[in-house]
Amino acid sequence: MERTRRSTGARARVPLTTALAVVLGLLAQGAFLSGTAHAAGPVNVSGACAGQNAEVVEATAPPSTIYQAWIGCGGIGYARSTDGGATYGGAVEMPGSAGAWDPAVAVGPTGIVYVAYMLSSGGFEYPQVSASFDQGATFTQTNRDDNNASNPTFTRYDDVALS
Repeated sequence: MERTRRSTGARARVPLTTALAVVLGLLAQGAFLSGTAHAAGPVNVSGACAGQNAEVVEATAPPSTIYQAWIGCGGIGYARSTDGGATYGGAVEMPGSAGAWDPAVAVGPTGIVYVAYMLSSGGFEYPQVSASFDQGATFTQTNRDDNNASNPTFTRYDDVALS
């Protein structure tokens, strides 16, 4: 599988297995979730998603929750682990993410999980953010920021920053 990143209209490709291997390597070493169970080997997080999957991003929350989002599942795929990566819940497509790219995920201090991604419409690109108020179990609020779509100098970024 390949990773897609838009910059000048061209697409650069990186194998998903490379990104997944890095994530799983960190889990196996206990790099960020000390004292919790870890996967003994690779865990197929996106196996239930048809087609190709790429560009894995993740966020963590104590004591042992891992949130992952990626390009896949027909849009932006998402899954979470509550046991330090030993197992994951079923992968799902984020609401309204068909055709999306460039995922980002973050978890706030109160446990709200945000998954952002880029969409395009009418020749313009804009970020969309979905929020979960139950530690990533469901995403009940989705907002798109296409207010600047009529401004051709609008710079697109979907990274999530929390304070």
